Amino acid sequence: MAWSPRMHRFAFEDIAGQSDEDVLLKVGQGNWRAVSVTGFPVERFLDAAVQWKAALQGVDKPWLVWCTHPDWAHVQQRLVEDAGWTPIVGNDPRATDIPLTKSAVRIDFNAGLDLPVLYPHVPLEFAFAWAPKLAFWHSDLLLRQADMHALAQRFEALEDGATIAVKPAEGRRVLLTPRKRRYWELIGCTTAAASADQWRAGAGWMGNFYMHPNCPSAEERVRRKRYYYDHGAGIRFWHKECGGRVELIEEAAVSYGHFTKIGNPDYSRTVPHNSSDAGRDMREEITRNFDLQRIVEDLDLTALL
Repeated sequence: MAWSPRMHRFAFEDIAGQSDEDVLLKVGQGNWRAVSVTGFPVERFLDAAVQWKAALQGVDKPWLVWCTHPDWAHVQQRLVEDAGWTPIVGNDPRATDIPLTKSAVRIDFNAGLDLPVLYPHVPLEFAFAWAPKLAFWHSDLLLRQADMHALAQRFEALEDGATIAVKPAEGRRVLLTPRKRRYWELIGCTTAAASADQWRAGAGWMGNFYMHPNCPSAEERVRRKRYYYDHGAGIRFWHKECGGRVELIEEAAVSYGHFTKIGNPDYSRTVPHNSSDAGRDMREEITRNFDLQRIVEDLDLTALL
């Protein structure tokens, strides 16, 4: 019998009445609970990673660029190339007009998964299966060339078995909500050995890591459920409780180049404020809210283009 989310969701009241596509949105966002409640076969991710690995042959320093807006993806690729790395260009399946710069490698990460939405957290979670080392960043982040070069050198020196991630500027709120802590995939780098250890420990980049298929026991699942649901909470757990090696980038060092809705009361969204991010039209939102030409000039990136 062919797999269908209908076979698994009947017992979960929070997704009752939703269409198959709605149910799969959170799978594509990188959410282990959604994978579990839909019964999405984990083997499909691992099978897809075989093709990702084949596409990466001959690339020494891959840097994942996730296209949600073609113009922004083009600037990101040029920055990656200027720093001496190779852009590995993926995209949300809703994105069109995927640009490729001279050295870029295009990978269709959704081939064989066929998800309505796909976030970069999915290939990042399975990095151990396809990339010896993988740098990554958000699609809405641009940095000055000097900072890109410095981080690229740091990533190149990263030893196998370690991960680099961003430590969010948490402020005093963590005193009131200490369980709402995570590391951030705003920019970073991981290695095959680190990713494999995260996989074995059931604590990686995808959200709701308590539902990871490698969580060691039902009792441990209950304990992990108290931790933050969002992406990167598992990486912090791996670091703090599993002996994982994580080097941190302070958010303040890169936040000047993060063009986001976070902390922006004037941000114009394409979906209601309290609705799922999966429905956002990122190309439209970034066009509405940010002037790329001005940003490129302010960051002194014009010469790259």
